[in-house]
Amino acid sequence: MLVGCTLDFDGVGPHGGDTSPGGSSNGGEPSTGGQGGDGRGGEMGGAPTTNTGGASACETAGGTCVPHGTFTGFRVGANDCGAIPAFRGGYIDQGGQFDAAGATCNCGCNPPELLGCAPVSVSFYDEAQCGGAQTQAYSLAEETCVTTPAAAAYSFKIPTTISAVNAGCTSNGLPPTLPPIYFSDPIVGCDVGLSACDDTSTCVPGGVDNICFIGDDTGTCPPGYDVRRTILIEKDFSDTRNCSCACGSVTGTCVPGFDIYSDTGCGNIEPQVIESGCLRDNAFTSFNSVKYRPTVNASCQTTYVAGGGVEPGLPRAICCSQ
Repeated sequence: MLVGCTLDFDGVGPHGGDTSPGGSSNGGEPSTGGQGGDGRGGEMGGAPTTNTGGASACETAGGTCVPHGTFTGFRVGANDCGAIPAFRGGYIDQGGQFDAAGATCNCGCNPPELLGCAPVSVSFYDEAQCGGAQTQAYSLAEETCVTTPAAAAYSFKIPTTISAVNAGCTSNGLPPTLPPIYFSDPIVGCDVGLSACDDTSTCVPGGVDNICFIGDDTGTCPPGYDVRRTILIEKDFSDTRNCSCACGSVTGTCVPGFDIYSDTGCGNIEPQVIESGCLRDNAFTSFNSVKYRPTVNASCQTTYVAGGGVEPGLPRAICCSQ
């Protein structure tokens, strides 16, 4: 049974009930997920409280004045309601259950900021195939020109391990996806305005089928509306599903790269040859400056943990004529 309503639940008190998670994979269309309420159900419309014509006007129009007491009148609707539903939920009596899958984490890490490669240390050889006398070690920073010792730099060994460095990894902050709360026996309430006969009764129009009443689970059903069911309303749920995202340190490597020059200011580039990890001038001559130009291949580590869950609000009683 699907219902539609104009509702006010502020007067509803606490109530226990069997709301154990679970439920079959079928049994009706699942409702969409929603953010949690305060456990009281919240305001979702409001019962008419002013006289809009009185009992005589209601009866003249073919309606009936129904004393609603602690209950508010509403009309049974269809799944789509033709508009935004007043509420979605599910029956929890007669075996009805609900379930909600955990959050799907969408967060990740932004590209590393100021990503680069650590400086390297090299020593130059006075022979073209990394042999002969060796100079002191020179520190080469990325994209920085370094002048080599005069007539002493014919070759050098390329470092085999170069680490990537960066200024920090940050999360992209994408929110998680919250799967809809599933009800094995769903109910959809379509908002409809019912006029008041007076402050304690509602006019049920003649010729309108499936009028029901909703309230707390302690009141007495209005006369003629003795089919009593118990439901949970999605807006009453407390939904704390979330994702905790973190970005660790940068991981990856740098592919070494060097340019050698015939002048001392890295202006005249020279052809080079790399053999067995030894870099030399193509003409077996010395070079007078060098520039470290690596290629970085690294990313930030992403870790995330899904947490939280859903807790139902107060059960609601529904009173219908059939």
